[in-house]
Amino acid sequence: YYYSKQNFESANNSVRQLVDKITSEKKLETVKAKEVMIPLDKLIVQTMASTEDLSKFKLQAECIDFVKTNNIKRVIILDENNCGKFVIHKSLIGEFLMDNPLTDTNTFTLLGMYSTGDWKDRFDNSVKFIPEDANLLVAKNIMEKYKTCQDVFLTKTGDSAEPIIGWITNVTISEHSIV
Repeated sequence: YYYSKQNFESANNSVRQLVDKITSEKKLETVKAKEVMIPLDKLIVQTMASTEDLSKFKLQAECIDFVKTNNIKRVIILDENNCGKFVIHKSLIGEFLMDNPLTDTNTFTLLGMYSTGDWKDRFDNSVKFIPEDANLLVAKNIMEKYKTCQDVFLTKTGDSAEPIIGWITNVTISEHSIV
């Protein structure tokens, strides 16, 4: 009796997880990203001219102080045309500093961070793009494909060279996947 009850509970738990996943994905499929995005005019961003590189951004002033001053957890970097470049999480900066404890944050730049170890890949995959008519399941699938991506920008056609319309985070997707 004990073993059959344990097997039943295990099987029941597996089915419940499968149903939750299918139901959650079905729900995300019905939610238009544009309906739940954070619009461009509500974003707190840093601007980087398209001719500049990450050497302009000092780790302390443009990132650490910026997130503290604005009480945010991510630094969104756009160019002068509002095209998305990067989203740098506060936790990513903390992780970098833990790995590189002697870094002088007052003089060290994001270009230095970008050029260290595997950080280039993490920066390049920090944000992806979807078309304005996409649903949240599309955004979720992109985030699952690129493990360091927790942010998606919406543009007219999903092209990174277009100005962004809005922003979807991993938190937005989690909130809308609850059944």
